[in-house]
Amino acid sequence: MHDPKWLDGRSVWKDSVEGDGAHDEGTQEHDMCKNDAERDMHWNSVRTSCGQEDGTHIAGSPSSERTISRRRLLASLGAAGAFAAFGGAYGSVLAAPTGGSSVSGHVYGNGQWHQAMLGGELVATATLADLRAETAPSAETIYFVTDEGQEGCFRYDPSDSTTTDDNGMTVVSSGGARCKRILFGDEINVKWFGAKGDGITDDSAAVQTAVGYSARRGAVLVWPAGEYVTTASVSGFHAVRHDGPGRVVRGTDKWPVKPRTADTRRIYVDPAGNDDNDGLSSAQPMLTLGAARDLVEAETGRNVGFHRIVLAPGTYAGGFGTLQSLVMGDRPIYIDGPAVGGHPNVPTAIVDMAATPGGYAFAAGVYTYMIVSNVKVVNATSGTAFYSNGGTLSLSNCHAKNCLQGSVVNSLGRLTVSGGLYDGSSEAGVVIPNSRAFFGGLNSFLSLAHGSLASATLITRFARGIVAAGATAGHFDYTRIHDCGVGIEFTRGCGAPNTLRMQIYRCGVGVRAYTPWFNNNIDFGIGTPDACTTPIQSWANASDQGALDNDDARSIRQYATKHVSAVTGTTAETTLWTPVSFKGGYPIYGDTVRLKLRGPCSLSQNATLRVKVGSNAVRTFTVPAGTTSWALDADLFTTSAVNVRHYCSLSTQNAMSAMYGSSNGAIAATGTTGVSATIQLGAAGDSFTVGFASCDTTLFG
Repeated sequence: MHDPKWLDGRSVWKDSVEGDGAHDEGTQEHDMCKNDAERDMHWNSVRTSCGQEDGTHIAGSPSSERTISRRRLLASLGAAGAFAAFGGAYGSVLAAPTGGSSVSGHVYGNGQWHQAMLGGELVATATLADLRAETAPSAETIYFVTDEGQEGCFRYDPSDSTTTDDNGMTVVSSGGARCKRILFGDEINVKWFGAKGDGITDDSAAVQTAVGYSARRGAVLVWPAGEYVTTASVSGFHAVRHDGPGRVVRGTDKWPVKPRTADTRRIYVDPAGNDDNDGLSSAQPMLTLGAARDLVEAETGRNVGFHRIVLAPGTYAGGFGTLQSLVMGDRPIYIDGPAVGGHPNVPTAIVDMAATPGGYAFAAGVYTYMIVSNVKVVNATSGTAFYSNGGTLSLSNCHAKNCLQGSVVNSLGRLTVSGGLYDGSSEAGVVIPNSRAFFGGLNSFLSLAHGSLASATLITRFARGIVAAGATAGHFDYTRIHDCGVGIEFTRGCGAPNTLRMQIYRCGVGVRAYTPWFNNNIDFGIGTPDACTTPIQSWANASDQGALDNDDARSIRQYATKHVSAVTGTTAETTLWTPVSFKGGYPIYGDTVRLKLRGPCSLSQNATLRVKVGSNAVRTFTVPAGTTSWALDADLFTTSAVNVRHYCSLSTQNAMSAMYGSSNGAIAATGTTGVSATIQLGAAGDSFTVGFASCDTTLFG
């Protein structure tokens, strides 16, 4: 049987039942109504079926429509229609006994629907208005409500004189009688409370009532397909478990109730906000970063898709804390301060740790993935601004001021940094003793990889700029370290990160090494006023191994991007991203490239997605028409100087396709061969967007 919980009240199935009283179990057919006309005809048959088995009328009916017997109602509705009308798995107000699960059991035997109506001899069709106008409802009658979207069976509860009318679960008549919906399971439908979901009607009141009811009962709130417009914060919204394909609309923001692969949920936070707000728009923001973290942690185990925490300008008291969900997979949590034009401009979202100076302002726990942009952390005088403890943390134009530790990565974690200013001094210019801007430990990966000095992170006025320990690998390319006690400290067992063209000026010691290391053209300012007092200080066998060919540093580098322009208006093959290139003829085998791209799309025709090495398409996927979200994963590794082996997969909201193989001769013997993903649309009016892209690779160090 088709799962009915996405049905609105008019979407029912036909059940072929022979005769009015005979039923041949095992021969019923469940066919979806072919079109709207057929569905309306079928629904009208429920409304107009004649009275009892003999077609007589029932006195005291709440409307002029005829009552029908239980058997005829259920046979007319069909299996799925009856399941939906009687609540399906949508919770319980007047608990119904359980019973058989077959159609004949429900209609003729001791099934749930049959037993639920044993207390009522007949079923009477009615509207909600009819029930409210009824002066003397019968406790022996089941009232089948026919209001579109709110269909279902109600029964008069003579023992209740206090429950209020909520327009969905309880209807109060003019005489004070309470009729209650008969349900099964633990799910509630938001439309039962009058929500339209048409993208136009203000559903605020209905949604608030539905959320409040679901919260009190601990029920799942189901949102059928549609857009539910709300104009105010919904109290208790995040305390309820939600399900279904619907979206909550607040201004220009749309919150997917159950996000698909490339969907994004936005949570707004503002120093002028309130944690009682739902945070679904900038007009009703939450107040604290900690409350936003709790919300994300509660949601991430249930759904795919992305979460983006959007920060307003201002100063926040206290940090985000540690994201500890262990089910995040490869989907990052974005935390975005207001755009300020990128590095080196100072962020306007400021996190002040003065109240908890020993804490972590932003921390990625084991297996989690966070991307933080345009945020400044201040006054973590005995704590850490940014921390990755076994997770992945990516920072873009983030700043730290007057913190004991700017950024730390540990326990197999990964930390990538782009731009930003890390200043270890207070406003009075005092440097915190034993402070360090960056620390990498215990088999971690630390990347401050930049393409030029102008775009590079600046570290200044710390006791130690960078400490690389415990098999730390990574890149410090072009990173600038000024006015620190020690620029870089390589401890025993360090993994010799790449130091390509770093600039270390005016430090007491430029590099302090306890293990062999590679000086890859570091500028110590020798012979200028910017010179370090002691450029290099080595202990025991910790010798400078000299310049390192950049291709020889085999530690993993991570590239990440969030801004890949949407492809539309053309059917020509278009490159989505080319993050790295293979170097032709290079003798080291086993270099790897791992691509991850995700995003939304709108396709009226099939599109073609390719993973390419140079001009060679190592894998080609067809993205079907109608796809709205996609996710590409591609793993490539060299098996010789010119050959590539690969495993690639494409996931959409409906299916997954995975392929593996080899591409001989894909890498050019000389020069470089780019690794890229391309798209070719089937119609110029279609669109294909990269919402998130990342690349892990051993290429170029």
